[in-house]
Amino acid sequence: MRIAAFSTLPLALTLCVAVCAATPARAASPTDVAATVCDGKGALPLEVVGSRHFVAVELKGPKGTETVRFHVDSGGNTFGLLLDEAVMKRLGFAKAEALPRTLRIGGRELAVPRATKWLAMKYADPRGEQLASGQIGAGFFGHFLVCIDPGKGHIAFARPEAHPIDDDGRGLALELPRLGPTKAPYPFVHAEVGGQKVLLLFDTGATTSMLERKYLDAIHGAHADWPLVRNAAGDADMLGGRFPERLLRVPSLTVGGRDLGAALFVERPDDTWPKMFGVDEAHGALANDVLGSQRMLIDYKGAHVWLWPSGRAPDASASLTRVGVGLRYGADKCPEVRLVSSGNAPDVAARLQPGDVILAVDGKSVCDGLHHTAATALAGKEGQPKQLRIRRAGATSDVTVTVRDLTRPTTAAP
Repeated sequence: MRIAAFSTLPLALTLCVAVCAATPARAASPTDVAATVCDGKGALPLEVVGSRHFVAVELKGPKGTETVRFHVDSGGNTFGLLLDEAVMKRLGFAKAEALPRTLRIGGRELAVPRATKWLAMKYADPRGEQLASGQIGAGFFGHFLVCIDPGKGHIAFARPEAHPIDDDGRGLALELPRLGPTKAPYPFVHAEVGGQKVLLLFDTGATTSMLERKYLDAIHGAHADWPLVRNAAGDADMLGGRFPERLLRVPSLTVGGRDLGAALFVERPDDTWPKMFGVDEAHGALANDVLGSQRMLIDYKGAHVWLWPSGRAPDASASLTRVGVGLRYGADKCPEVRLVSSGNAPDVAARLQPGDVILAVDGKSVCDGLHHTAATALAGKEGQPKQLRIRRAGATSDVTVTVRDLTRPTTAAP
């Protein structure tokens, strides 16, 4: 009996190890999963600036090592990882296929999924700034359970099988069409704005939500009292004044039956989303004017996203109480006025015009090539004076203009 007892013990232990190893992780509530993933040891540092999200990625190549700022964008490229070709060449890589299969972020190693690819190209912002030299996009996101907390400055990419979620019925359902060479999943959510139903791209990479012209017209037609501004300003100015675009402030946005509060929609040409994504029902995007104040758990495997208030206030650069101008950056890294917004105090239109280059605001230079610097400097309190040093036709002068809430009732924008 004693011999039998000793002989069965190793077998029992062996069986236990095998069974235990095969036992799946226990499902937890979305709140607990978010806490484990977003605040756990696998969380990575996230920088939030100008209503956008960034991570600092250390890349090592044959010619050296660089820490590169990557824009974090759930609505971004299908390959998954994008790098400015100038950085690739500095590191000593001849082609994108040779770039590293491991990202080092905040001292931690993050393996690049096998199906994720690198794309090397000239990486330029439409506003002419050089805010980032890389991008983490949809072809990367879709392989993970992703948690983003702008309030704490955390982002985490976790294996979904390691964190099964016990659905509490409060998540927002996602549609996930798979696109491009990697069949990357792009998240879309069903929403309702002013009685108009729309399908919106869940876009952590955009500063401000967007709607195509026909939908913006329909919503404003039904709610003429909702503020409409002509020409984007602040963080809503994503295209550097390339063409006139209107901004519509809505008091309530409902997504998946849940009221997410006020939102700001920037106008885009009709059929932008069907042309970009091949999704005929999609005609807009839900972006960081709403998502920037939310802690997000994106479950691609289960096709749901959970949102909780993060406690983070909007960036000052996002405020529409400001001197409203669309800006683009030249070789000197100074912002050039491309468009002047409606809703400004009268002295703005009288003293600023397209082509003016803003050199300083209230005595501080804004010539650093970063849009959020100028956008923050031009924001303020209603009625506050701003002293601008401008360059016009080669001559420098000082002008004083007044901050105003651009969404205050004025003559309706056409």
